[in-house]
Amino acid sequence: MLEEAMECVGLVGTRILVRGNPVVDATVLSGPKEYAKYVLPAIRCMKCSAGGAEEGQEA
Repeated sequence: MLEEAMECVGLVGTRILVRGNPVVDATVLSGPKEYAKYVLPAIRCMKCSAGGAEEGQEA
């Protein structure tokens, strides 16, 4: 399964919602579907710093 995903090349656009330090929500906006199942869990493990009470970031 992973070998098949590695044959696909591209960028994944995401929307990330941060409250305080943890990422509370992440959504794939664009990119290969094969990458989404790897990108979303990785994003949810990230620790971030939001300046306001709630901030969204598209990356």
